[in-house]
Amino acid sequence: MLVGSAPSELKLGTTTVTGVRRGAGLIYDSDVAAFQKASGATQVGPILALVDYLKAESLWDYARFYPMKSAQNAGSGSTVYGLGGLTSNNMTLYNSPTWGSGGLTFDAGSSQRGATADFLSNENVAAFWRGNAASSGSNSQFLSHYNTASQRAWLIGKDDSDSCRQIRSSDGSTTHIAVGGTATGEKTFVSTFYNGEVMRLYDSKNEVTLGTVGGSPLTVTHNSTSTINVMALLINGSPSDYSSGTVAIAGVIETALTTTQRETITDLINAL
Repeated sequence: MLVGSAPSELKLGTTTVTGVRRGAGLIYDSDVAAFQKASGATQVGPILALVDYLKAESLWDYARFYPMKSAQNAGSGSTVYGLGGLTSNNMTLYNSPTWGSGGLTFDAGSSQRGATADFLSNENVAAFWRGNAASSGSNSQFLSHYNTASQRAWLIGKDDSDSCRQIRSSDGSTTHIAVGGTATGEKTFVSTFYNGEVMRLYDSKNEVTLGTVGGSPLTVTHNSTSTINVMALLINGSPSDYSSGTVAIAGVIETALTTTQRETITDLINAL
């Protein structure tokens, strides 16, 4: 039987253990099986590899990821089921972005976005986003946790010149951003925000050299209580700066990662 096939049951005395089959039939991981049962996902082998690593590194309880390829999630409807022990929150889609084999496709002109209620409280966050952003349009947001200028927060996006952009200023204002590199095309971005350090942005495993447009580098805790948004930004309680593109996966890990952990997780989400 193929890796990541349908959930299977194993009787251990009077106890039924549900998991995902591997190889010749060894059964493991009730969390992946529960995700598959809820979402109806038909391709969970690569997801299983990600879950294995998170658990082996004791990161599972700090993580929440949202796979967005049709075969790796619901494939229809307005719910993107989440995976990870940090929270039970799923993501809600607004204005019907399109499910597809490569991920969810968002059209800025239709005000499409994904959002989940805030579940972050820790001072250390690594945000992951993989997708293919459109080259047209002005400032665009890919993954954001921001509401007002008084709430220090983070985002991953692009500016008018298609450079990477992210908030890292002392007041969290969207006018105080850091830019560099290129944000369009098939990309994997990782934004790390660890207390006592400035925010860092990685294009796959390569750190992007960022120039500060305004403000001062942020080295204190984020404290936004806004929703976490995909392909839009929340300003003063209302979504804004919608973005176009296809997203394969987005998620966060709420603890500081080693370089090896960050790079390994990048490889695993690239393999999804």
